[in-house]
Amino acid sequence: MTLKLEVSERTLAAIQATPEGMKRAQALLEAAFAEELQALACEGEELDELKTALAESDADIRFGRVMSCDEQDAHFATKFPWLKQTPERAT
Repeated sequence: MTLKLEVSERTLAAIQATPEGMKRAQALLEAAFAEELQALACEGEELDELKTALAESDADIRFGRVMSCDEQDAHFATKFPWLKQTPERAT
């Protein structure tokens, strides 16, 4: 699964400016994908692991660390083998 978000430089700066901005951005992402994440999660523990990975991704964004889409796909496929890409999501 690939998740790509495009935001303006101003929005990115606002998100990165404060811990509250990062928490709000994470909460909005989790709310937007809550139903899909729940459907994908086989067990609650796996959903918690995925939320942790999202939080780690937030930290990467905050500190300017980025991965290509292919690197992200490989990382998530290794960390979450149960999270399979469905044909309709294939890019």
